[in-house]
Amino acid sequence: MPFDVDDDDDLDLFIGNRMLPGQYPMAPPSQLLINDGQGVFTNQIASVANGLEHTGMITDALATDLNKDGAMDLIVVGEWMSIKIMINEHGKLIDKSRDWLGENTSGWWNVITGEDYDQDGDIDLIVGNAEITINSKYLQIIRLRWCTKILMETVR
Repeated sequence: MPFDVDDDDDLDLFIGNRMLPGQYPMAPPSQLLINDGQGVFTNQIASVANGLEHTGMITDALATDLNKDGAMDLIVVGEWMSIKIMINEHGKLIDKSRDWLGENTSGWWNVITGEDYDQDGDIDLIVGNAEITINSKYLQIIRLRWCTKILMETVR
């Protein structure tokens, strides 16, 4: 998932790993590769996103400005794990899942998408447990149909 986590106008890269071949359900560490501006990337997940490195079997991620502060936040989902909402605070991704969700969201998540579906000015998240690999024209409709949980983000 490419996004600018440190707000330096170059793209950084989150790599959410799912599993080790032949060792299901063992998940390898995820990575957050920070671009130094010259196209050189270094894994800084331990210092920039504490707790995200070994969060589970990640299947999808979404970068969006969830809290409307101008910084890109990261939401990750995966198999047998809770939905993770990582809020960007001055270039550090802080796990604020409980603050935003307030409940146990453990599940077998495969997809996440976010838009202002109800047109109220904030990002609404749709998280589902169906993996879709068909024509993208119909992807959004099918994701909605197969959705098992809708999370409506509200600005406090």
